[in-house]
Amino acid sequence: MESRDRLSTSPSIVPYSVKGKLSTSVQVHYAKQLSSFSNTFYGERGLIALRLAALQNEQKTAQLLLQNHQLSEGLSQIVSDVTRSSRQAVSVSAAEATQIGQVMTQVTWGVVIASVIISLLLIFLFVIRHLNRRLKRLSQSMDDLSKGNLDVKVEDTSSDAIGRMARSLEVFRQSALQVEALTREKEENDRRLETEKKASLIKICPMILKIRSGTFWKM
Repeated sequence: MESRDRLSTSPSIVPYSVKGKLSTSVQVHYAKQLSSFSNTFYGERGLIALRLAALQNEQKTAQLLLQNHQLSEGLSQIVSDVTRSSRQAVSVSAAEATQIGQVMTQVTWGVVIASVIISLLLIFLFVIRHLNRRLKRLSQSMDDLSKGNLDVKVEDTSSDAIGRMARSLEVFRQSALQVEALTREKEENDRRLETEKKASLIKICPMILKIRSGTFWKM
Protein backbone atom coordinates (compact mmCIF):
# COMPACT_ATOMS: atom_id res chain seq x y z
CA MET A 1 0.00 0.00 0.00
CA GLU A 2 2.81 2.42 0.80
CA SER A 3 4.50 1.80 -2.59
CA ARG A 4 1.10 2.29 -4.28
CA ASP A 5 0.58 5.61 -2.47
CA ARG A 6 4.07 6.66 -3.26
CA LEU A 7 3.64 5.92 -6.95
CA SER A 8 0.31 7.77 -7.09
CA THR A 9 1.30 10.94 -5.17
CA SER A 10 5.03 11.72 -5.52
CA PRO A 11 6.83 12.68 -8.72
CA SER A 12 10.12 11.57 -7.15
CA ILE A 13 9.61 8.13 -8.57
CA VAL A 14 11.06 9.44 -11.82
CA PRO A 15 14.61 8.13 -12.13
CA TYR A 16 17.15 10.61 -10.93
CA SER A 17 19.27 10.29 -14.06
CA VAL A 18 16.29 11.17 -16.20
CA LYS A 19 14.81 13.74 -13.89
CA GLY A 20 17.47 16.29 -14.53
CA LYS A 21 17.04 16.00 -18.27
CA LEU A 22 13.22 16.35 -18.34
CA SER A 23 11.24 19.47 -18.00
CA THR A 24 8.85 20.03 -15.16
CA SER A 25 5.78 19.51 -17.33
CA VAL A 26 7.08 16.23 -18.63
CA GLN A 27 7.87 15.09 -15.16
CA VAL A 28 4.36 16.02 -14.01
CA HIS A 29 2.87 14.17 -16.99
CA TYR A 30 5.06 11.19 -16.27
CA ALA A 31 3.95 11.23 -12.63
CA LYS A 32 0.30 11.37 -13.64
CA GLN A 33 0.73 8.40 -15.93
CA LEU A 34 2.40 6.43 -13.16
CA SER A 35 -0.39 7.44 -10.76
CA SER A 36 -3.02 6.30 -13.27
CA PHE A 37 -1.16 3.04 -13.75
CA SER A 38 -0.98 2.60 -9.99
CA ASN A 39 -4.71 3.27 -9.62
CA THR A 40 -5.40 0.71 -12.33
CA PHE A 41 -3.74 -1.95 -10.18
CA TYR A 42 -4.08 -0.68 -6.60
CA GLY A 43 -7.10 1.65 -6.68
CA GLU A 44 -10.43 0.95 -5.08
CA ARG A 45 -11.69 -0.24 -8.48
CA GLY A 46 -8.36 -1.64 -9.64
CA LEU A 47 -7.59 -5.10 -10.80
CA ILE A 48 -6.40 -6.27 -7.38
CA ALA A 49 -9.52 -4.91 -5.67
CA LEU A 50 -11.73 -6.50 -8.31
CA ARG A 51 -9.88 -9.80 -7.87
CA LEU A 52 -10.30 -9.63 -4.11
CA ALA A 53 -13.99 -8.84 -4.58
CA ALA A 54 -14.29 -11.77 -6.99
CA LEU A 55 -12.57 -14.05 -4.47
CA GLN A 56 -14.93 -12.84 -1.75
CA ASN A 57 -17.88 -13.44 -4.04
CA GLU A 58 -16.58 -16.90 -4.83
CA GLN A 59 -16.19 -17.57 -1.10
CA LYS A 60 -19.73 -16.35 -0.45
CA THR A 61 -20.95 -18.44 -3.37
CA ALA A 62 -19.16 -21.49 -1.97
CA GLN A 63 -20.73 -20.81 1.45
CA LEU A 64 -24.14 -20.42 -0.15
CA LEU A 65 -23.64 -23.64 -2.12
CA LEU A 66 -22.61 -25.40 1.09
CA GLN A 67 -25.66 -24.03 2.91
CA ASN A 68 -27.83 -24.99 -0.07
CA HIS A 69 -26.38 -28.51 0.02
CA GLN A 70 -26.99 -28.75 3.76
CA LEU A 71 -30.53 -27.44 3.32
CA SER A 72 -31.08 -29.91 0.46
CA GLU A 73 -29.89 -32.78 2.62
CA GLY A 74 -32.08 -31.58 5.50
CA LEU A 75 -35.04 -31.19 3.14
CA SER A 76 -34.39 -34.65 1.68
CA GLN A 77 -34.31 -36.09 5.19
CA ILE A 78 -37.54 -34.30 6.07
CA VAL A 79 -39.20 -35.53 2.87
CA SER A 80 -37.97 -39.06 3.59
CA ASP A 81 -39.33 -38.87 7.14
CA VAL A 82 -42.63 -37.47 5.92
CA THR A 83 -42.85 -40.17 3.24
CA ARG A 84 -42.10 -42.90 5.77
CA SER A 85 -44.62 -41.42 8.20
CA SER A 86 -47.17 -41.16 5.40
CA ARG A 87 -46.61 -44.79 4.42
CA GLN A 88 -46.99 -45.85 8.02
CA ALA A 89 -50.14 -43.74 8.35
CA VAL A 90 -51.49 -45.23 5.11
CA SER A 91 -50.73 -48.74 6.38
CA VAL A 92 -52.45 -48.01 9.69
CA SER A 93 -55.40 -46.44 7.87
CA ALA A 94 -55.65 -49.44 5.55
CA ALA A 95 -55.62 -51.81 8.52
CA GLU A 96 -58.25 -49.72 10.30
CA ALA A 97 -60.33 -49.57 7.11
CA THR A 98 -60.10 -53.35 6.82
CA GLN A 99 -61.21 -53.77 10.42
CA ILE A 100 -64.03 -51.28 9.92
CA GLY A 101 -65.08 -53.14 6.76
CA GLN A 102 -65.14 -56.43 8.64
CA VAL A 103 -67.16 -54.87 11.46
CA MET A 104 -69.58 -53.31 8.97
CA THR A 105 -69.93 -56.68 7.22
CA GLN A 106 -70.70 -58.37 10.53
CA VAL A 107 -73.16 -55.62 11.45
CA THR A 108 -74.81 -55.89 8.04
CA TRP A 109 -75.18 -59.66 8.40
CA GLY A 110 -76.51 -59.16 11.90
CA VAL A 111 -79.08 -56.64 10.67
CA VAL A 112 -80.10 -58.94 7.82
CA ILE A 113 -80.48 -61.95 10.14
CA ALA A 114 -82.38 -59.86 12.68
CA SER A 115 -84.65 -58.53 9.92
CA VAL A 116 -85.34 -62.04 8.68
CA ILE A 117 -86.08 -63.28 12.21
CA ILE A 118 -88.36 -60.31 12.91
CA SER A 119 -90.13 -60.82 9.58
CA LEU A 120 -90.65 -64.50 10.34
CA LEU A 121 -91.95 -63.65 13.80
CA LEU A 122 -94.34 -61.08 12.37
CA ILE A 123 -95.55 -63.55 9.75
CA PHE A 124 -95.89 -66.23 12.43
CA LEU A 125 -97.83 -63.89 14.71
CA PHE A 126 -100.05 -62.80 11.82
CA VAL A 127 -100.75 -66.41 10.86
CA ILE A 128 -101.39 -67.39 14.47
CA ARG A 129 -103.76 -64.45 15.00
CA HIS A 130 -105.51 -65.21 11.73
CA LEU A 131 -105.87 -68.89 12.64
CA ASN A 132 -107.03 -68.03 16.14
CA ARG A 133 -109.61 -65.65 14.72
CA ARG A 134 -110.92 -68.28 12.31
CA LEU A 135 -110.95 -70.97 15.00
CA LYS A 136 -112.78 -68.62 17.33
CA ARG A 137 -115.46 -67.93 14.71
CA LEU A 138 -115.77 -71.65 13.99
CA SER A 139 -116.04 -72.47 17.71
CA GLN A 140 -118.68 -69.77 18.18
CA SER A 141 -120.66 -71.14 15.25
CA MET A 142 -120.48 -74.66 16.70
CA ASP A 143 -121.69 -73.37 20.08
CA ASP A 144 -124.60 -71.55 18.44
CA LEU A 145 -125.54 -74.66 16.46
CA SER A 146 -125.34 -76.81 19.59
CA LYS A 147 -127.77 -74.40 21.25
CA GLY A 148 -130.21 -74.75 18.36
CA ASN A 149 -129.44 -71.45 16.66
CA LEU A 150 -129.52 -72.46 13.02
CA ASP A 151 -129.51 -68.89 11.72
CA VAL A 152 -125.78 -68.51 12.24
CA LYS A 153 -123.77 -68.57 9.02
CA VAL A 154 -120.49 -70.42 8.74
CA GLU A 155 -118.44 -68.63 6.09
CA ASP A 156 -114.90 -69.81 5.40
CA THR A 157 -113.86 -70.43 1.81
CA SER A 158 -110.23 -71.35 2.48
CA SER A 159 -108.87 -74.72 1.37
CA ASP A 160 -107.11 -75.70 4.60
CA ALA A 161 -108.35 -77.90 7.42
CA ILE A 162 -110.23 -75.08 9.12
CA GLY A 163 -111.99 -74.25 5.85
CA ARG A 164 -112.99 -77.89 5.38
CA MET A 165 -114.29 -78.01 8.94
CA ALA A 166 -116.27 -74.82 8.33
CA ARG A 167 -117.80 -76.25 5.14
CA SER A 168 -118.67 -79.48 6.97
CA LEU A 169 -120.28 -77.44 9.70
CA GLU A 170 -122.22 -75.48 7.09
CA VAL A 171 -123.42 -78.78 5.58
CA PHE A 172 -124.51 -79.88 9.04
CA ARG A 173 -126.35 -76.59 9.51
CA GLN A 174 -128.11 -76.94 6.18
CA SER A 175 -129.07 -80.51 7.09
CA ALA A 176 -130.37 -79.33 10.44
CA LEU A 177 -132.38 -76.63 8.68
CA GLN A 178 -133.86 -79.24 6.36
CA VAL A 179 -134.67 -81.50 9.30
CA GLU A 180 -136.25 -78.57 11.10
CA ALA A 181 -138.25 -77.68 8.01
CA LEU A 182 -139.41 -81.27 7.65
CA THR A 183 -140.30 -81.37 11.33
CA ARG A 184 -142.35 -78.19 11.02
CA GLU A 185 -144.02 -79.58 7.91
CA LYS A 186 -144.85 -82.84 9.72
CA GLU A 187 -146.23 -80.92 12.68
CA GLU A 188 -148.34 -78.83 10.35
CA ASN A 189 -149.60 -81.96 8.66
CA ASP A 190 -150.30 -83.56 12.00
CA ARG A 191 -152.23 -80.52 13.17
CA ARG A 192 -154.12 -80.39 9.89
CA LEU A 193 -154.95 -84.10 10.14
CA GLU A 194 -156.04 -83.68 13.72
CA THR A 195 -158.27 -80.80 12.76
CA GLU A 196 -159.77 -82.76 9.90
CA LYS A 197 -160.18 -85.76 12.18
CA LYS A 198 -162.00 -83.66 14.74
CA ALA A 199 -164.22 -82.18 12.02
CA SER A 200 -165.02 -85.65 10.71
CA LEU A 201 -165.83 -86.84 14.21
CA ILE A 202 -168.08 -83.89 14.75
CA LYS A 203 -169.91 -84.78 11.55
CA ILE A 204 -170.32 -88.48 12.29
CA CYS A 205 -171.13 -88.17 16.00
CA PRO A 206 -174.87 -87.42 15.40
CA MET A 207 -175.06 -90.38 13.04
CA ILE A 208 -173.51 -92.67 15.64
CA LEU A 209 -175.94 -91.43 18.25
CA LYS A 210 -178.82 -92.03 15.93
CA ILE A 211 -177.56 -95.54 15.12
CA ARG A 212 -177.30 -96.33 18.78
CA SER A 213 -180.73 -95.01 19.50
CA GLY A 214 -182.29 -96.82 16.55
CA THR A 215 -183.64 -93.67 14.97
CA PHE A 216 -181.13 -93.75 12.10
CA TRP A 217 -182.90 -96.72 10.45
CA LYS A 218 -186.34 -95.13 10.75
CA MET A 219 -185.41 -92.24 8.56
